[in-house]
Amino acid sequence: MNSPSSSPVVTSGRERSPVEEKMAVPAQSNAAAAADAAADADSCSASSASDDNSADTWTVLHVPGSTVAGATFNFTNSIIGAGAIGLGGAIAVSGGVVSVLCIVFFGIFTKLSLDLLIELTVSTDGAHNSYEDLGRVAYGTAGRLAVLISKTLYSFGCLVAYIIVVKDNFGSGLRHLIYRDDEDGDEGGRGDNASWFETLLESEDLLTFILSTGIILPLCLMRDMTTLSNFSIVSVFAMVAITIIVVLLFVINPRGEVRMDGGTTYENWFEVRPGLLESLGTFVFTFVSQHTVHLAYESLDSSVRTVSNWKKVSLFSILISTSVSLSVGLFVYMSFWEKTESDIFQVY
Repeated sequence: MNSPSSSPVVTSGRERSPVEEKMAVPAQSNAAAAADAAADADSCSASSASDDNSADTWTVLHVPGSTVAGATFNFTNSIIGAGAIGLGGAIAVSGGVVSVLCIVFFGIFTKLSLDLLIELTVSTDGAHNSYEDLGRVAYGTAGRLAVLISKTLYSFGCLVAYIIVVKDNFGSGLRHLIYRDDEDGDEGGRGDNASWFETLLESEDLLTFILSTGIILPLCLMRDMTTLSNFSIVSVFAMVAITIIVVLLFVINPRGEVRMDGGTTYENWFEVRPGLLESLGTFVFTFVSQHTVHLAYESLDSSVRTVSNWKKVSLFSILISTSVSLSVGLFVYMSFWEKTESDIFQVY
């Protein structure tokens, strides 16, 4: 009896010869290999499609932005700053009522200009939610350059003002809080016995450099304001706390050293003084925030990023900024009248 492997195979009505059977084996192997290759190709195509679908899934992944409240705190933080600190001195050299009118006037026009910028950006093709691109669409390359130069110069001036405030107040204030004054009234004054930290606080230039490169510079390099919303709340409340302290010092008048005697009602409030023109820059500086308006708008979550919601953000931000700035400026002015200095941290 023949074994199964050697039994003849019937094809087309006749038996295959051993030679034909041997020739048929490679053909069957080739057909199987081709089928396997086709299956592998289908598998690769399916895998590739699956990868494409995964990539699509990642590209449409929703990254949450700020709420209206978060954006309001962010934008308020970008408005309130060194300008509010110097308002008391500006009021002292300008006059009371005329200064209040200027502050309210610039606040209203800042609100209108902020809304106008966002409305134009949203309705203009090619603006790409950018102040620079909006200038380019309006005036070409010259418009883009004008916006860039203006924003650069203003931002540089703001940073210089902040660094000056830090240098004048941070080291001396922290040194006074930690080490107090000695019996002779000199701050620190321990000479060789001073600790390294006290020595650092006395080195204003080095301390300013460390704070500028370690804190201010990283914040300036951020391209999205969303992550700053929580810190902005702290910053705004810190400014509100300063306002409350200034008001309380005026009301309590500890040891009679805060409230000073001023002139007549006319001199204190209705007189327009020669320093008004030079103080206009301080009044404007209090509200200038157009350079960050698009960052604040883009920080809104896509579900609430509309012009109507932006108008709420700008309205609340300007109201908070105006209230805080006027409160600080007026109560500092009413405490020291014409002797008010431009830096409130230096007069108390």
